[in-house]
Amino acid sequence: MIWSTLHRKTLGGDARSEVQRSGGSVSGRYRRHNRGGWRMRFLRPLFYAALGVVAIIPVALVGLVHALTIPAPSVVTAPADLPVTPFTLQQSGGVRIRSWFVVGTSERGGVLLLHGVRANRLAMIARMRFLNAAGYSVAAIDFRAHGESSGDRITFGRDESQDAAAALAYMREKLPGRKIAVIGQSLGGAAALLGQGPIAADAFVLESVYPDIDRAIDDRMTAPFGPLGHLVTPALLLVGRAMTGLDPAFLRPIDRIETIQAPVFVISGVRDPNTHIDEARELFARAPEPKAFWAVEGVGHEDIYFRTNAEYREKILWFLDRHL
Repeated sequence: MIWSTLHRKTLGGDARSEVQRSGGSVSGRYRRHNRGGWRMRFLRPLFYAALGVVAIIPVALVGLVHALTIPAPSVVTAPADLPVTPFTLQQSGGVRIRSWFVVGTSERGGVLLLHGVRANRLAMIARMRFLNAAGYSVAAIDFRAHGESSGDRITFGRDESQDAAAALAYMREKLPGRKIAVIGQSLGGAAALLGQGPIAADAFVLESVYPDIDRAIDDRMTAPFGPLGHLVTPALLLVGRAMTGLDPAFLRPIDRIETIQAPVFVISGVRDPNTHIDEARELFARAPEPKAFWAVEGVGHEDIYFRTNAEYREKILWFLDRHL
């Protein structure tokens, strides 16, 4: 019994001496070890979550570029109340541009209607009606990769500019000696300016047209995401160029509007989140004279005609009657 007591004391003393030599107590060492384990349990999920986000970002960017450029096909039915003549423009690469033409009075000029992104010529049918009722001959097309036209990619005006030029040439053949204006909505306005353009129209109405693709993308990213959207834009442009070959340097309508040799009417909604009104004013400032500007109160990036109706008709007919 004496031996057992001495043995326990000896062992206890040895253990305490060992703890003291190591700089702490048994319970202190356990607490430090436990705290370290807690940190690892907390940080490990965060690390894997961050790793997952890093892996997802490139996939998300690729998906976004695909969503922005994928074709927007649709069935386009001719209106029963307009005597439209269907025609097709054959473009390079086998691209076919489906179109309509309606004849006006003999003394009037013509108007080419160019729709916005992911739309088709039906989006311009209301304009077609009132312009034709005013005596103008009118053509409307489906851009490549839109409506009933063929094409494998939307290019924000670069390749669509070929469609706009071909449609204008068609109208020149149909209306020899008469002046022809173009009304371009968003993508349509950009297409009238980009590529080998501006197209050789006698007057331009440019609705909600972006100044350059960098700001067009940035506006669309910051609208839903706020300041964080500024971080997405450069990466999206980089991935977009790698996937599509679209060079932002050639998607700058603001540089091309300076070379227009015809009257210009710039129209934009004051509340447009995709093309800010200050950007529209900048586009207008770069246009040569004669020119006009209409900042439409209470309107965003939408069909301005449907929001303003009679006021739109009045201003457009005033501009066309004055310059055609």
